[in-house]
Amino acid sequence: MFVSATKKARGASLISAIFLITALASLGALMSKLTIFSTRTTLQDYYAAQAFAAANSGLEWAGWCIETKANSSDCDNVTVAVASSSCHIAVTNFTLDNLTIFVITSEGRAGEGGFGASRLLEAHYIKPP
Repeated sequence: MFVSATKKARGASLISAIFLITALASLGALMSKLTIFSTRTTLQDYYAAQAFAAANSGLEWAGWCIETKANSSDCDNVTVAVASSSCHIAVTNFTLDNLTIFVITSEGRAGEGGFGASRLLEAHYIKPP
């Protein structure tokens, strides 16, 4: 029995179509994973910047607090929370050559759930006599 060339070609077309669909599906899955990774990286960068800004604001607030309050203990162990970010401020002081030196530690945190960032800043502040 003789088989025509068109019947043989139909089987080859089906194999080619299945291979093409599989290749495009794999490419789509890869692009989806890359998009998710890129989104997570962008969100992590956003939270890192937000945490740094919160920690920096804590340093500035502590400097203002030391300068304006008579008792520097009012400035120690303060936590401020706004939306999804927070800042914890700790102030210690010591005296060296009749100068009072304050060590300000400010930790900023940003993010929700188990996904976020934290930044720790420390500054030394010398209050004029």
